Amino acid sequence: MPTRWDLPSLTSVKAFEAAARNLNMSRAADELNVTHAAVSQQVRALERWLGVRLFTRQGKGIMLTPEGTRYAEQLSRSFEVMEQASREARRQSTTRPLEVNTTTSFASRWLVPRLGRFQMAAPEVELRISPSRQLVDFDRDPVDVAIRYGGGGWPGVISERFMAGRMVAVCHPDLLPAGTKGLTPAHLANLTLLHDADYSEWEQWVLENGWDIDVRQGLVFGMSTLVVEAALSGQGVALTVESLVRRDVEAGRLTALHDAGREYASGYYLVYREQDAARPNLAAFLAWMRAEAAREAGDDPVR
Repeated sequence: MPTRWDLPSLTSVKAFEAAARNLNMSRAADELNVTHAAVSQQVRALERWLGVRLFTRQGKGIMLTPEGTRYAEQLSRSFEVMEQASREARRQSTTRPLEVNTTTSFASRWLVPRLGRFQMAAPEVELRISPSRQLVDFDRDPVDVAIRYGGGGWPGVISERFMAGRMVAVCHPDLLPAGTKGLTPAHLANLTLLHDADYSEWEQWVLENGWDIDVRQGLVFGMSTLVVEAALSGQGVALTVESLVRRDVEAGRLTALHDAGREYASGYYLVYREQDAARPNLAAFLAWMRAEAAREAGDDPVR
């Protein structure tokens, strides 16, 4: 193994990579927080070191030469390898925050209200929570564990079901006639239905319960958090995961359609890489999440 790599200046390589990716010296300079002249100077130094032209002028812009194109492609692959190696090394750190990715609705309605207990159970673990509905690429995204609702079985990762996905319809008590003890299927036909993105969840739910109700009416939102907030403000009936509104039902802020909470095959999953499972900070968070879910379920097993 050589004791010294025969490499050009890394500063010159970074300047070229940015210029090649942007095909613009000014944008490369802005990205690197240097001047246009500094990028041009570094690219010329790299060309002298390599002995080839990397760019040609085309009008007011620049284009890669064939040699520049090949070099840029090879550098891009090399930077990806370096980035992946650096990310893997950072994952092993016990001092950096544990990156938790989940949906806004789960974070705001279930996770955040319980974080005080996690801080007491594992004060040495710092969390950083990022809300997103997008699927996570653990090889590229700075995420240690994702919490997702679905059927599990996502490829290349461990998908650990930790909480049931029972669905329930809820509305503000003031929407019901005086003296009504709770929401019933008969009420649904006369109340505004609140939808998350489309009508599919309501359609599936009434079908599985055997009710002949037209659910293709009401208000459509692009986020489940807004659906629940709309229900809390008396805008209509929301269909949501029971665990996200349990506290509101218990406190009387919402009333639920009882005896209809049929459980879907879906549920909430802890999603993480197998090779990360033994890391102390992740292991502590996973154990706490399992315990919290078991606490909520009581003696009922999470199916």
